[in-house]
Amino acid sequence: MFRKGISKITALIFMTAILAFFVIIGQYYSQPKSSFAEQNGKNSDSKDSLNPYSGDFEKYKQQVREDSHFGFHSANFGNYYSYLSDLGVIWSREGMYFIWTLADAKRKGNFDFTFYDHEKLQANTPNNINIVANICPFGRGGKFLNEEEKDIYARFVENTVARYGGGDSLGCAEKSPDCYKSADKQYPVNEVISRFKRNNPIKYWQVCNQLVDTCGGPDCKTDYADNFAEVQKITYNAIKKVDSSAQVLIAGDSRITDYPEVFKKLNGNYIDIIDLHHFGTENGYDLKKDIDYLKTSLRNSNFDLNKLKFWITETGTYSGKPLGDDITREYNYQNEKQQARGLLKIYVSAFARGIDKVFWAWGLMEGFGCSCCIFDYTGLIYANAGVNPDGKHGKCGSPDYDLGYGVKKLGYYTYKLMVEKLKYSDWSKIEASHESDGVYIYKFTNKQNGRLTWVAWNDSKTPKTVSLTLNVNTEDVRITQAIPAQNSGKEVTDYHRDFKEITGTISSTSPKRLTFVLDDTPVFIEEVYKVSRQRMPLSQPPPPSAGRPSPEGSDDISAKLSEFRVLLSRQTDAEKIKKATDIDIQSREAFRAGDPVLTLKLLNSAIDYLKGNDNVNLNRQ
Repeated sequence: MFRKGISKITALIFMTAILAFFVIIGQYYSQPKSSFAEQNGKNSDSKDSLNPYSGDFEKYKQQVREDSHFGFHSANFGNYYSYLSDLGVIWSREGMYFIWTLADAKRKGNFDFTFYDHEKLQANTPNNINIVANICPFGRGGKFLNEEEKDIYARFVENTVARYGGGDSLGCAEKSPDCYKSADKQYPVNEVISRFKRNNPIKYWQVCNQLVDTCGGPDCKTDYADNFAEVQKITYNAIKKVDSSAQVLIAGDSRITDYPEVFKKLNGNYIDIIDLHHFGTENGYDLKKDIDYLKTSLRNSNFDLNKLKFWITETGTYSGKPLGDDITREYNYQNEKQQARGLLKIYVSAFARGIDKVFWAWGLMEGFGCSCCIFDYTGLIYANAGVNPDGKHGKCGSPDYDLGYGVKKLGYYTYKLMVEKLKYSDWSKIEASHESDGVYIYKFTNKQNGRLTWVAWNDSKTPKTVSLTLNVNTEDVRITQAIPAQNSGKEVTDYHRDFKEITGTISSTSPKRLTFVLDDTPVFIEEVYKVSRQRMPLSQPPPPSAGRPSPEGSDDISAKLSEFRVLLSRQTDAEKIKKATDIDIQSREAFRAGDPVLTLKLLNSAIDYLKGNDNVNLNRQ
């Protein structure tokens, strides 16, 4: 009797275990959106878990967009956004500003957005681009004539934000085809509604471009601070009234010494983001002094620095020889390598100083149009010295200097590599490893897998032997020069091969130290870990920093994973579902191991199989 009872209990326990096993398996397959972050005890909603497997693809994509630190400020031209896509850039400060006196020429509140609707639709901004838009009462200086005009301008701001910022009302008080007033026929067309309400609303607004945009004449020197502070306050309040989630920047293109008076007038309010513009030569990149000056001024004016962000929405250095901003300033000639070096130094130094986002300007293609000043040479693509299809770019430089319309400079390729190496960094953990004797080294931590990347450069005139401490688990490093080996971008033929790798030595003692020779070409130093290609059980978590860096190709992985799940949901063949699910498990293992190439290969195989190609090799290789 006793043995029989034991047998029944044993059988019951066994059956319960089997049932629990199948319940767990069923839950796994019935919830394809569960993330590896969740399986490993991490919060998938955390900003640190940028993972296309986390399930909420829209949230993932928005998270990636917001976290990106790289942008451009450039006049739009033909295929501007295709270049941004190639560079991995998803922030664009648009070249067309919203100006009250253009939309309301008589300054009576009769708003006409026809021009802006047309220009915005013509720009055809992709949905994944974060737009930063400037808004100002006047184009290049001006004043309000009375209090009524201030109220009208506030309504212009409210209507602009509602129309292009995703507001439910679109700012309209009347029914279509009217909007703001009866018979004005200003109701936005469906394309505008779709573009800005549903797909890509503007959430970042900058008040004017310069502090002197709100004053005019000889009185500007004395009343610019009062005038601009008033416009900043009016604009800020109007934006927040319509969209409390929107972020408001102060104008950035002004002398740094002009800001303290404006800050005092604002008294700790009406700014979300501080903007700083900076242009110069290859080695004029360090903004520590300027940033410290601004922060001191802000603190003295009752601003809470913890609530502010710091951006640079215009920066650049040049190739060629600009004529100068005025007769008192002369620029020395810089070649493409010098421009590329300066580009990397500007960005990395800014990030190390706490700058949140940096926008290269003017711009992506040469030809700003300032009588051959520095802005005409900061572009990363040549414009054919004035002979080009659109007739708008490239008025400066001789044919000997300009290598042809559409030819990319070395700086273009350096920018692209920089984004690839750093875009998934934990920006709160940048460390200065070395800042002396002309050698600068900054450490970045990948927020997905914890791997380290250092950026190093040497400003001295001679090569130097450099040594830095590695992690205890580091098995090897990859040292890649940040500028292609060629003398010009026109000579670059293979983007993946034209960046030279250099060697160093790693000590066998603890802690491990890397020693290498650093010349005038900046380098990326990346940790390398060896990982087995054998299949890894899902129950076994990978090493915290295993494999190759997972960020590479993550956007493609997200798209492929979405396509795979759609196809799987439509599949009715049990055998195909089983085989495709098995390959999905293997792709997850590859992703956890930090191998995006294998992850994509496996997902593509599964997709082809579900599309009917029964000859696809579904074995992990």
